Amino acid sequence: MAAESKGVLLATDTGAKGTGPEGWSLYLIRTASGSLYCGVTTDVERRFREHSGSGVKAAKSLRGRGPLVLEFQRYIGSRSAALKCEFAVKRLSRTEKEKLISGLRDLPNMINASEV
Repeated sequence: MAAESKGVLLATDTGAKGTGPEGWSLYLIRTASGSLYCGVTTDVERRFREHSGSGVKAAKSLRGRGPLVLEFQRYIGSRSAALKCEFAVKRLSRTEKEKLISGLRDLPNMINASEV
């Protein structure tokens, strides 16, 4: 069972293999207007700080839309698997993304075990 902290599913609680420098995670950020942004990175905390700072490394779609809240993160493994999972999550309806955040839905089954 994964532990939650302020709506954030901690990657270390997923039971996945280590989160070394080569490990990729998927994350969802909620803007002040309530919209959701999905992305992948090797360091969720660093990437969230970059988005929150609204600097040149922040996603253009998130600049000036704060405060931002990191709603969900999950360790995926390989970059390839993370990108496939991100693509699948971006195609989900808002309702399905909210279920994912609340734990009522699993990630789309896009992860090939050989890629993790």
